[in-house]
Amino acid sequence: MESRPSPSCSPSTGAAITVEPIDVIQQALNALAVAGLGNDSPAEAFVIGYQDGWQEALDLCIRIETAINNETGGNE
Repeated sequence: MESRPSPSCSPSTGAAITVEPIDVIQQALNALAVAGLGNDSPAEAFVIGYQDGWQEALDLCIRIETAINNETGGNE
């Protein structure tokens, strides 16, 4: 099943924007490859992966909030 970008509207301008779907499986595989967890126990790999995922999610939230603030003038 192929997913397509979902159209959306910008809250400040009403202009249509395209939202690309997030491929979470590919992100997980990429994170595992980058983390090099091959030598860690399953418990250590889980904790490291959880911490990395938490940090990436927090970073994403900050980027989204910053983009919204920049678009709506919330940083002024």
